[in-house]
Amino acid sequence: MKCDKHPSYQGQRPPRVECPTCWGIYHLKDAKTSNLDDVRKIRGLQDDKKSLKRTVNQLQEKLDEAEKLLVAQDSLHDIKRFAKIKPLTRKTVGEATAVALASDWHVEEIVEPRTIGGDNKHNPEIAKKRSQEFFQAIIKHVRRESSTIKINNLVLALMGDFITGNIHEENLENCAMRPMEAIKYAGELLLSGIDFLLNNTDLTLTVPLNVGNHSRITKKQRSATEQGNSLEMLMYSFLASHFKKESRITFIESGSYHTYVKVYNDLLRFHHGHAIGYAGGVGGLTIPAHKAIMRWNCQKHATLDLFGHHHQRWQTIHFISNGSQIGYNAFALSRSYEFDVPVQQFLLVDKLRGVTVRAPILYRD
Repeated sequence: MKCDKHPSYQGQRPPRVECPTCWGIYHLKDAKTSNLDDVRKIRGLQDDKKSLKRTVNQLQEKLDEAEKLLVAQDSLHDIKRFAKIKPLTRKTVGEATAVALASDWHVEEIVEPRTIGGDNKHNPEIAKKRSQEFFQAIIKHVRRESSTIKINNLVLALMGDFITGNIHEENLENCAMRPMEAIKYAGELLLSGIDFLLNNTDLTLTVPLNVGNHSRITKKQRSATEQGNSLEMLMYSFLASHFKKESRITFIESGSYHTYVKVYNDLLRFHHGHAIGYAGGVGGLTIPAHKAIMRWNCQKHATLDLFGHHHQRWQTIHFISNGSQIGYNAFALSRSYEFDVPVQQFLLVDKLRGVTVRAPILYRD
């Protein structure tokens, strides 16, 4: 039998079959059954050859993997024991300053659970309980962090909206106290809390003061005279007067929207947060806050901005937004604000590393 690709045929071409050698098409000179049987046998042998070759390749791959595994296992026998790790001692290393953010307490406002689906409740008595837990939590956080680092100072930031006031007509119906009564009540809660910190720690307190938008006595918000028209400035003056003989506490009143506090190499900028326009959005506070901070940094650069007002916890490397102590209410629900539990913020500023701890202050009710 000869292939078409090799010697050519003359005359009539015989029946066609495949060449068993080159798989080309050739014509049989004599199409006998025996010749066809030979072709089939050769084809079968070639199929067997291919199958065996695949099997050999698969076995070779498995052999290679086994050899690599043996090499890896042999290398494990050469691992040596390094120095034994010792547990940390109670010895403190370094220095840090604690920072606690207090804002948006709204002590006299009543929040009925039925108005927000049962997810929160608030009244003056609950405000008192939460304020006590706030100051207790500060000491708890400080003592915990003091096990590894020395903490001598606390920045207690009072950032406004401790009362709801009557800037909206509905506040006349959902507040248990009038503004003058509420600001007195808020002052008593803060005074008790500061006394508690001074009596139960050796910390030196720095208290930056910022007014909120709810404590104003004017119908509309004013810029240049905002502090002079705020009941919270009256409360802060009362606190400063009460503690004027206490050498461990310093109140910082800037007279401006911003209050700056230098902590080691970091400049912290405190404010209430109502100058940051935010009406919701996918990006949350990040975009409007970063835009405002960028503009403020052109005048005076701060390492970190800390503010409240928006009743939402947000944090980036550039700012920390405090939550609210009152928690979610009907006003937030009607504006489609994102839900958040009653919460405040605690952080630790390391002398060498900046902010190293950011922790929420949560409440038990």
